[in-house]
Amino acid sequence: MGTLLEELRDCCMHESSRQRPFCMEPEAAPTLTRRVVELVREKLLLRNIEADRIAGDKGVMHVFGYPAKRIVVEGAKRSTEEEIAVSARMDVNYARMEVQDEPLYGWPVKLRQKLCPCNYCFKFGACVHLVYAQRN
Repeated sequence: MGTLLEELRDCCMHESSRQRPFCMEPEAAPTLTRRVVELVREKLLLRNIEADRIAGDKGVMHVFGYPAKRIVVEGAKRSTEEEIAVSARMDVNYARMEVQDEPLYGWPVKLRQKLCPCNYCFKFGACVHLVYAQRN
C-alpha cells in the first residue's frame, strides 16, 4: 500500500517541483537534440568546411543555420508554425535567435570551450549549432 501511495504522489507531483540533478556545465535539452536531427534532415544545418580550412583552428567549426520554413495555421492562436516535425518545433522568437546576426561564413563554434556566439546559446548555454558541431 505504501508503494502505491508513493507512486501516486510521484504521478501527481508538478513537473517544476521535481528534483533535478545539479549540473556544472549547461546540457542540451532532449528537445534541442531532436531539433538538430530534424534540421540536418531538412538540410537547414550545415558545416562550412571551407571556412574551417581557412581558419586553420581545429577547435573551431563553422556551422550554417538556416531558418525553417513557416506555414500558416488556420484557426490557431499563432499564425505560423515551423514546417518540421512537431517534436522539433520552436517558438518563432527563439527560432529567430538561432540565425539572428549570423556571419556570412557561419557561426564559429568553439568545441573545446563549448561556445557558440549565437543569441540562443548566450541565453540558454546550448544551441543547435553547438550540438551539431559536437556530433560531427
